[in-house]
Amino acid sequence: MIRKKSMIRCGDNSGTGFGNSTSDAASFWVKTLSSRLSHLGTAPPPEQHSSATTSSIEALDEKERVLQGIIDPIWSRYYDEERALESILEGFREHRGRQEHTVGSLLATIRHYRNGLVSITRLPPEILTGIFIFSVQMVRPKDWIGTSRTISHVCKRWREIALDCPKLWSHIDLEHDPRWLERIIERSRSVPLLLLGGNEVEMVREPTALVANNMHRFESIDMCIADSEEHDAYLPEIFSQPILALRHLTFTSYHNHSLYAFPHDFLGGWAPNLRHIKLETESAHVPWNSGLFTNLTTLEVYGAWYDECSVVPRGFSSFRMLLDALVKMPGLEHLVLRHCIPPAYTMTEYIDVDLPNLERLELAGPLNSCANLLTQITINASATLDLDFQGFRELTLWDVRIPGCRAL
Repeated sequence: MIRKKSMIRCGDNSGTGFGNSTSDAASFWVKTLSSRLSHLGTAPPPEQHSSATTSSIEALDEKERVLQGIIDPIWSRYYDEERALESILEGFREHRGRQEHTVGSLLATIRHYRNGLVSITRLPPEILTGIFIFSVQMVRPKDWIGTSRTISHVCKRWREIALDCPKLWSHIDLEHDPRWLERIIERSRSVPLLLLGGNEVEMVREPTALVANNMHRFESIDMCIADSEEHDAYLPEIFSQPILALRHLTFTSYHNHSLYAFPHDFLGGWAPNLRHIKLETESAHVPWNSGLFTNLTTLEVYGAWYDECSVVPRGFSSFRMLLDALVKMPGLEHLVLRHCIPPAYTMTEYIDVDLPNLERLELAGPLNSCANLLTQITINASATLDLDFQGFRELTLWDVRIPGCRAL
């Protein structure tokens, strides 16, 4: 034990016990490795080992080049065959598409001849056109175009007849897509049109230039206003010019929170062929001095309910302006004024409003307002009166003395 420790202490860091002789240590390890590799034969010198490794790498590279030369033609033939198969498959697809188109055409022809055996398809086009028009007249104006589209999608013959009937496409809704509006106007040809703007709950959109350019063709306008600020932006622009063909005007306002003024210069204040006006509003202003209230045959104004003790109803003009407007409408046949007659607080003179052609008179509102109007007008003895006196519903016409109301 003392000798071993001395050897380790006297040796270098390698712990071999050979003292400071580096060559002795190297010789020891060479002998040891040589003895352990003796069963493998004599170990080659370092320079011979490096040369053998280089030769092996070169041999492997050569084998890789040989294999690559064999594989490349195989892959090339595979790609060529794959492209050829894809071309054949595409040809099969095209052939299948042509066959399916041929089968579809044959089936359509068979259905066409089968439909020709049905009695309704053998009707003359004139009768079918009348049936189609009657069908669209049975629905709401907003559903007119939708019904026409449904009719045109039934069969080929019905579609040809429907597309050849301009009246089926005579309703223009501002809520339609502009591209669809263009197609509808094209199908309507030159027949008079009906313009629809909005409905009971939705805002109408800003009309396109296409609609504005065809305003001269509109025979009827049905506008629904839901928000005055939005409509003030484009109403004056679209409806600033007279429409000579206009005969019916319906104006509905559901803007309850602020006064929406019916445009005084609506249509330029002049529509020579306008005969029917219907205003249904809760807060709209009625410009009785507008040129539109001239030569009408039907006038209907539905205003907001108000209390008998209230002052002039919100948004409506004076009683004198109403009488002046009625004087300019001697041809009135139907007159409806519900909750829109201004009180005659400042009325001091009598104006005789002669309505010889009046067939129906409907008034609703405070008793004093209705009575003041009846004292100013002269109506036909056969005219029908419908009076709804606010706050006096239990009274009849005979219970109310109206000394100024006369019959011809």
